[in-house]
Amino acid sequence: MKKNKAKWEEVAESLSSHISKDNSCMKILELSYNYLPMHLKPCFLYFVAFEEDREIPVQKLISLWVAEGFVQTVEQKNSNAVSYGYLIDLISRGLVQVGKRRSNGGVKTCYVHDLLHEMCLTIAEKDNFMKVIQE
Repeated sequence: MKKNKAKWEEVAESLSSHISKDNSCMKILELSYNYLPMHLKPCFLYFVAFEEDREIPVQKLISLWVAEGFVQTVEQKNSNAVSYGYLIDLISRGLVQVGKRRSNGGVKTCYVHDLLHEMCLTIAEKDNFMKVIQE
């Protein structure tokens, strides 16, 4: 096969759709969600509010988490710092990917993999967390 970007993107898309149809793969991914601490579960599921394959500005994401009431207050820490800690925890667990970094090394944008986004969508709808209406 030629080293053509469009062809490799087609292969990746085909592979993702094949894997997502494989229920055993989704069951394995769901284990990562099931073992999350309770305070991180709504934060992770909130990624369904964003389009698949889009980098999400971290400041926007953590502001939304705070507005939704997902952030538990911790002594001597503001809610943005706690939210950022939640995000770092999700990143360290491999559920969220870093898109871009700030000059100081902090996370500027993030995203979730297609398969994890699909899993979030399934769980969010099953648990009545959020219903996504697609065009």
